[in-house]
Amino acid sequence: MTQATIIIPARWGSSRFEGKPLTATLTAPDGTARPLIWWSYQAALKALPAEHIWVATDDARIEEAVQGFGGQSVMTSALCRNGTERIQEAAATLGLSDDEIIVNLQG
Repeated sequence: MTQATIIIPARWGSSRFEGKPLTATLTAPDGTARPLIWWSYQAALKALPAEHIWVATDDARIEEAVQGFGGQSVMTSALCRNGTERIQEAAATLGLSDDEIIVNLQG
């Protein structure tokens, strides 16, 4: 049976918006403010159970935040040039098989 996994690439050192996953805060209509990575993770939970969702990051601050709200993270190299490379590395680290469907969810 084919398995699906969502991997959310989250990089601290973006040249356009450093720290975006944690410093970009979005506010819900009820006034709840949370970082972008939390909202991305919540969107993923609408599609798959938590055990099939991973945040791929190269930064301990992002990893700590994800684990703080109960999410799973996998560390990747800071040398990844883009989200696609980060997801490829994460999939290999996680041992995902070639017949799995990997969804790249970006915030």
